[in-house]
Amino acid sequence: GQVGDDGERGLFQIHSVHLERIHRLGWTWEDMLKVIPNVSVAYDLWLEQGWRPWSCADWAPPLS
Repeated sequence: GQVGDDGERGLFQIHSVHLERIHRLGWTWEDMLKVIPNVSVAYDLWLEQGWRPWSCADWAPPLS
């Protein structure tokens, strides 16, 4: 599994701030290193917030 610089896990780089969601869906933090659980949590997050959690818009420098 993939772990990001800030501890995000798996294919969709699920962050630990989503632990409540992860547990509500029946998964564990360790499961976020597996494809199916990671995609399941990402899909649930996407249904609620769209692509915003993965958007770089908040991180991009302003256009000049």
